[in-house]
Amino acid sequence: MFYYVTLFWLSYALLLGAFLSQIKFKTVWILSSLVPLGTLGNVVVMKYNGGQMPVFLSTTEISSKIRQIIEYDPDHVQATTATKLPLLADRIEIEKFQGICSVGDLMMLLAFSAFAVFIAWQLRKIRLNSKFGLLF
Repeated sequence: MFYYVTLFWLSYALLLGAFLSQIKFKTVWILSSLVPLGTLGNVVVMKYNGGQMPVFLSTTEISSKIRQIIEYDPDHVQATTATKLPLLADRIEIEKFQGICSVGDLMMLLAFSAFAVFIAWQLRKIRLNSKFGLLF
């Protein structure tokens, strides 16, 4: 368990370092605020629901697959009427990825995706300005 927690925080530290290295760009700061907000949303809903992420399931094919998975997953539980903070729970079905995510997950995905596009844009700009057309 300690190994996973260490990797979790190490990955956030690396992301924070990458964001801070781009301090001169206001967009990076705005997008980087979505990561802790998304994480906070997930942590809060899990705290108020006994340490488990509630999952709202419908009658779709994705939900039937997820229903089988959460039977054996100690971190997720099927949502009921007693679920606290249902708006922050996993409820958004994404067919392409065959999964269900929360608002917090989408916020983090948006921030990471935008940051990847930003880095690609910066690398392209460096390559175009290079004398030989190479990255380095």
